[in-house]
Amino acid sequence: KELVDDDLTRLPLVELWNTEEPSEELETTRLWWSWLGRGKQVFAETGTDSHHRAANPYGHRRTYVYLGDTPLTAPNIVRALREGRSFLSRGALLYYTVNGELPGSTIAAARLKIRVEMDSSIPVGRIDIVGNGVVVWSFDVGGGEHFTGETTIDDAEGWYLAQVFDADEGAQLLAMSNPVFVAGERK
Repeated sequence: KELVDDDLTRLPLVELWNTEEPSEELETTRLWWSWLGRGKQVFAETGTDSHHRAANPYGHRRTYVYLGDTPLTAPNIVRALREGRSFLSRGALLYYTVNGELPGSTIAAARLKIRVEMDSSIPVGRIDIVGNGVVVWSFDVGGGEHFTGETTIDDAEGWYLAQVFDADEGAQLLAMSNPVFVAGERK
């Protein structure tokens, strides 16, 4: 009862992956990115339900939360979702930080040190860093299933997230983090 009244209402979430139509997913992602561009702190989530069971076995799409040493409890999961400390996945695990901060964080820095770690059961072609709706950096993973990389971005402001794409020619999106918000360097 406590969860329903206090913790599950008004979660700032949008379900991005609930279709097998790439064009619909892209449209939903663009809508979400436009909200982010207007300063809305809305976070992405996904899940597998029974709409397309034949094509999408349970667990095909998942939202993972970063809990660290925090106990695995319903209130802690809801808190992580509310704060954007999560990522969407179709098979790749993604650990993404900006200046050591997890997705959902707001930082004050003009120079970003971005770190990604990825493990996947599916060969990965690339990992893109998206800033304000534009790819600002790509890591070439070359079909690997494990990757760690870092990059630096200067004069940053807005929001930044990571996307993992498979190695196939069609480059299906395997994982996407929620954004880290950047306020720019404060003087």
